[in-house]
Amino acid sequence: MEPWVLSVLSIIATAVAMLVVNVSARIIHEWYKRPILEIGEDYPLRLPRKAEDQPLITQHSVIVRNKGKTAAKNCTGIIIIDAKPEELIRPFLTNLPVLLPFRFFR
Repeated sequence: MEPWVLSVLSIIATAVAMLVVNVSARIIHEWYKRPILEIGEDYPLRLPRKAEDQPLITQHSVIVRNKGKTAAKNCTGIIIIDAKPEELIRPFLTNLPVLLPFRFFR
């Protein structure tokens, strides 16, 4: 083979190897630095009814901790309580998505 062909093949092989290493390094870095959210205990608080026709309201306070290496950005939390009312200590409406404003603690 001609020397210039070997040089071109060497340059192409080096570029491909650098691309593979760069993509792999980025994937590993993103995985290592990902946020890991841990959901703590639920602290339910039943609010008193102001009138008999008012629905029963239970407020839930859930602590979410970030055990990962970076902050979680642009997140919206959805918690779905999948239980039958008779399985709960304090029954309330179930199987409904609940949007919660999260406070992240490190």
